[in-house]
Amino acid sequence: MSRRKSGPRRRHRPPCPKAHPADELADLYTAAVVSSRFEPILRGFYQNLLKKGKPKKLALTAVMRKLLIHLNSLMRKHLEEVS
Repeated sequence: MSRRKSGPRRRHRPPCPKAHPADELADLYTAAVVSSRFEPILRGFYQNLLKKGKPKKLALTAVMRKLLIHLNSLMRKHLEEVS
């Protein structure tokens, strides 16, 4: 019967791939910052989150997600029109 040795295990795990490349995420962040200042619907959404006491970074992340969902729906509508 083999005994377990103390110390770190030597299993090799492959690195987890990133879901979003850093450049795309930075572009989306920049678009969210601009949209939260100048786009009326997203600005209201952002201000509402801040009024509820959410941190600014969390509110910007929510604007990023809302912006991404909106862009995906626009692309879906465009692809339906084209085909």
